[in-house]
Amino acid sequence: TLISATVISTSCTQADAYAASFMVMGTEKAKVFIAAHPQIKVFLVSTNYKGEWVTFMSNALTENVEMVIEENPI
Repeated sequence: TLISATVISTSCTQADAYAASFMVMGTEKAKVFIAAHPQIKVFLVSTNYKGEWVTFMSNALTENVEMVIEENPI
């Protein structure tokens, strides 16, 4: 289940439209769309069948962001 879709764009309207569309599409269809549009900067948070959180970062976003995971977050 897709919990969150964050899109970074120079246009707020475009980012909002993509994020809303991804939420409607769901995780798997959103990933297919993102693969076909590699310029889109996206971060998705979803849950797997065990209820565990799973994250996805598009290739375009990984060029600009380094993800750090803390073992003991506050």
